[in-house]
Amino acid sequence: MLFSTRLCLSKAMLGTAGILFRVRVSPIGVSSPHKSMSARIDLIIFAVGFSINPISNTATYGKPPASPAFDSAQIRIVMDPRDVQTAKDLITGPNAPEFLELYNEPDFSFGGWTPITSPEESARTLQDLINTPTRTKFISPAPAYTYSSWLSDFFARCAGCLDKIPIIGVHVYSPDAQKAIDQIVAVHNSYPTKKLWITELSPASSTEQGCALDQNGMISWMQTVTKFAAATGYVDKIFWNCGEFVSGFFSRPSIVSAHNFPSR
Repeated sequence: MLFSTRLCLSKAMLGTAGILFRVRVSPIGVSSPHKSMSARIDLIIFAVGFSINPISNTATYGKPPASPAFDSAQIRIVMDPRDVQTAKDLITGPNAPEFLELYNEPDFSFGGWTPITSPEESARTLQDLINTPTRTKFISPAPAYTYSSWLSDFFARCAGCLDKIPIIGVHVYSPDAQKAIDQIVAVHNSYPTKKLWITELSPASSTEQGCALDQNGMISWMQTVTKFAAATGYVDKIFWNCGEFVSGFFSRPSIVSAHNFPSR
């Protein structure tokens, strides 16, 4: 299983959707939350977050051009229907990516930057993309609410799509480690033949979710949930959300401190 971090950008950059890129670092042994993890987990670093565009696209990210190696390692996201044509051009082009994630939390609008997209509209706008001949493997839309019927409703309306999507995207949030595990199990039970990518994992994504874990509580939570996921055989990748330091918004789940040193 691959354990990763998912880095976020400012809200002003979220309107153009999602990026994840990966760089392999092994073996494990970076900081105390990771030292007790199974040696079967590699540390993968994912960065920048939320666009179909490459990380070297300075118009999107407002940063100097990145190394082409980052672009080639990046896992892009079709954030919403606005990205579908760009995605089709991408997967039919000469450099079609290995993976492409479809629709990030279509049942939730983050700060108004992303539209809520119904299962019916999602099926209508993604059907042609999913049916396009390509080497690219699709990751399913990842609803914000694990126990909602959004994903099953989507597959019911998108003819043949379940057969063409080998990976189910999952977002898992709960300050209670067992409840987080229960979410993972519930999604697996709904799609027992599919691999799961937990494309967002954390005890909480906002202060409203009641997370009051201190540093040791966060480490214990990580150890419990990631060890479970590693042992399942069906969780293929985990994206910790988020990797960079965020003050006052998350329940201190960041992998690095305010000065970009590893959290301990």
